[in-house]
Amino acid sequence: MASVSRRALLSVAVVVVLVAGAVIVARVWGRSDGAAADPYRSLLTAGCGPAVVPAGQAMPSGEPEPPRPVWCYRLPVQAPTRVDGANSWVDDFDTGMNMGRFQDGDMGYRVFPDIDNGAPRRSLLFLNQNHWMVDTAGGSNGGVLVRPDRSFRFEDGKLVIEADVAAGLPAYSDSASAEIDVSTAPAPTGKVVDTQYGYGLFGGQWTFGCRFQADRQVTCSLFDASGAPGDPAVFGNEQGRVWQMLPFQHVGTTNVGGDANGPNADAFRACGPGQIDLLCRDRFRLELTRDSVRILVNGQLYFEQSGIAPKYQLPDELLNGDVYTYFTSWVNRPLAPAYRFHWDRLAVNPGGPPSPSPSFGLHTGAR
Repeated sequence: MASVSRRALLSVAVVVVLVAGAVIVARVWGRSDGAAADPYRSLLTAGCGPAVVPAGQAMPSGEPEPPRPVWCYRLPVQAPTRVDGANSWVDDFDTGMNMGRFQDGDMGYRVFPDIDNGAPRRSLLFLNQNHWMVDTAGGSNGGVLVRPDRSFRFEDGKLVIEADVAAGLPAYSDSASAEIDVSTAPAPTGKVVDTQYGYGLFGGQWTFGCRFQADRQVTCSLFDASGAPGDPAVFGNEQGRVWQMLPFQHVGTTNVGGDANGPNADAFRACGPGQIDLLCRDRFRLELTRDSVRILVNGQLYFEQSGIAPKYQLPDELLNGDVYTYFTSWVNRPLAPAYRFHWDRLAVNPGGPPSPSPSFGLHTGAR
């Protein structure tokens, strides 16, 4: 990456977008020679590496964001932004401040960084431009897990989890993806039952997880606390996976979607190369019941497998016990030296109907 410029920042373009009735002006930060200016160069620390733009970060950035991995900067503590109910959680991360610290215990969250099933990994979270991000580098199969520092329960047999995240970034290819995971475990157990995904970190506990891939495909799996082999008829395996759902792997009797074909083509956005993440943070809504999995993307039903047979249904341990909700940034055999994930609003058991991301409907420059 080019060295940090000592000249004043040059705004080379201005993008005006309408989000939830408000006008947002996003400056495109950069220089005419193509080298990135750093809006936070005053916070840089000496001798930090790798000095690269993380995969998943647009350059020019579209809004003031750090062009190096965030551990290269000094980060101040910021105040919590969550609204914490009796059995609910909503957090828009609208701090109004940039380059804030987001470590374990901050903002009301537990953070499990630097998890890897192979080589050493370095990771750090931060808050910027009223959303939160994850930078991670090195490793082989690993990433970062974040959860509210509390448990939740199903309400009237249903658990609803929402997350805004830019999952469709082409820089992720097939190496990086976002997950929503639910487990009876308050932390990774140290027993790995699937090295390729975050939801494989909870061996010995009932765990459900869905991953959202850059190719806009959804995959969901359920793992048995006992580790008993699953039924191959529903794509179970010897490591305790009860079943695996994909658009072409059916567990339910009603099966809808799961990829970007047909009516789903425009719901889960695919960003173009270099597209700013602001315009492709989609809202993913997971609805779980004993015999169904439903995922809505920007308020539209995107994936459903329901009518699950009794022997494959979610167990009482999940339905009637305390569960922990994880928001996972995962890298599987990295192709870039560093990755950046862009997350925003998180919610558990939110009130009101399904809704889209505030930026949904704006032109992304892709499809």
